[in-house]
Amino acid sequence: MDVGSIPTASTKFTMKNINLINCFTYGLTTFCALFAIFAILSLWDANDLNATEFKTNQEIETVPAVVRTPMKIGNWKYTPTVIVCENVPITRKEIAAAVDYWKKLGYRFYKTQYKEDPLNQCNERYPEGYIVFRLVTAEVLADLERPALAATTFFVEDGTNHILYAKVYIIEDPIERVLEHEIGHALGYMHSEELGHLMHIKQAKGGWNSRGLKK
Repeated sequence: MDVGSIPTASTKFTMKNINLINCFTYGLTTFCALFAIFAILSLWDANDLNATEFKTNQEIETVPAVVRTPMKIGNWKYTPTVIVCENVPITRKEIAAAVDYWKKLGYRFYKTQYKEDPLNQCNERYPEGYIVFRLVTAEVLADLERPALAATTFFVEDGTNHILYAKVYIIEDPIERVLEHEIGHALGYMHSEELGHLMHIKQAKGGWNSRGLKK
């Protein structure tokens, strides 16, 4: 990939307020009940993005969003199944390569379903046990502040830090590393500021460095 030929990209995380209850503290941050992290891989330069706001129905806590070794804020409760829904512009080869990247780092996936959805998980609001690749919805687009490549939400269980499910919304045809980066978010990883890192906040400054990602 010619890094100079593509736009600078970054990812912004925000907490979605969904009437959370039963708060607990993790480090310096308070989480409440079931929450969702909303990750946006966008085509804008977020030099001023230096913190993540975790918003609940009771309070707001701020923690660093950009670190050299990416923070991991959850682990999957079940071994996830990856599913690519109909009309999503991802080839079978592309999703297989992205999943294989994470398998080589020690992560397990139950299986990968390519445009096969016998349990209708692509339309399920809470697809527990799945990482679902979908076309972006109007609701997600309305939440975006800038043009974006992809957006990921993953849901974490109260008290256990278990990830229950993740939804990856594809907005543009994926360029190099986008699918691997989004699966990283689905597995619970935030961003790295290290140049050449897969989880770098700016896509154009990222790469295949996997420091801190091995299971």
